[in-house]
Amino acid sequence: MARFDHFVGLDVGKYTVAVYADGIEASFEISNDASGHSKLIAILEQAGLKRSGTLMVLEPTGGYETPLWACLFESQYLVKRVDAKQVRHFAKAGGLLAKTDPIDARLLRNYACAFPDRGQELSAENQRCIKDFVARRSALVETRKGVRCRLKQSAQAKLINMDQELETMLNQQIEGIERKICELVDDDKQMANKNEMLQSIPGIGPVMGWMLLAHMPELGRARDKQIAALAGVAPFAHDSGRSNGKRFVQMGRRALRNVLYQAALVASRYNPDLKNFAERLKKAGKPHKLIITAVARKLIVLANTIVRQNRMWEPKI
Repeated sequence: MARFDHFVGLDVGKYTVAVYADGIEASFEISNDASGHSKLIAILEQAGLKRSGTLMVLEPTGGYETPLWACLFESQYLVKRVDAKQVRHFAKAGGLLAKTDPIDARLLRNYACAFPDRGQELSAENQRCIKDFVARRSALVETRKGVRCRLKQSAQAKLINMDQELETMLNQQIEGIERKICELVDDDKQMANKNEMLQSIPGIGPVMGWMLLAHMPELGRARDKQIAALAGVAPFAHDSGRSNGKRFVQMGRRALRNVLYQAALVASRYNPDLKNFAERLKKAGKPHKLIITAVARKLIVLANTIVRQNRMWEPKI
């Protein structure tokens, strides 16, 4: 477990940020803009909170936290974004029902003190760019699905023409974004090497590779069980006494998990090792959903192993 001397809670809003920091007697508020961010760094330095021994935490707020997160990251402070639901459960466990910005800032500070290893660190700028373009591509693909469904159902020539024009425009935008993602990956030697290793695995194509680069910066550094849990394909036990409940997957990074299931379908047919694994489960009478989830878990663990060992995929002999 990482060790820190000081902890800081940041409750980020659209216009302001409530701050509770060790070494400062009371919580205070700054504006959520460049001047406010600079003021925060000055206050922390004046209070003697060293960069190497200070952990800050904040919650996701629809992107309002990103400029502050990036500013502190560039100033070499360690800042983690933690799960808001887990923080709220932490508050309820402590009997804290009141909710104000100063209270939330102090709660975040206490959560960081109790669980310093939890949370997600800010990824490098190039990776953040890739993540933004990957997210936009996914949104455009979903929109295109809706357009294609309407084309199959519509009987009005005018509406058909409008949807055909919209589909053409969406195709062009998706192709443009894919070219940009390729440029961003190729411009980063480390990213390009990791992408090549990932796509050497049967079942992982360009889209799955981009998703892993964008949403799984821990790939190759975390343990296999952690990677499976982060991807949302790790089964959790529900046992009590002599009762053994069913295992369920939960949480995880939803955008990545959805694409991972599609990759698992492909891998269960074309990856020789995973195909044999899926067939063994099928012969054992396991349901299809369980088989695909198990293949998805094997696939993400395999990707983690390949990146950690810095090698290309090779079939088992």
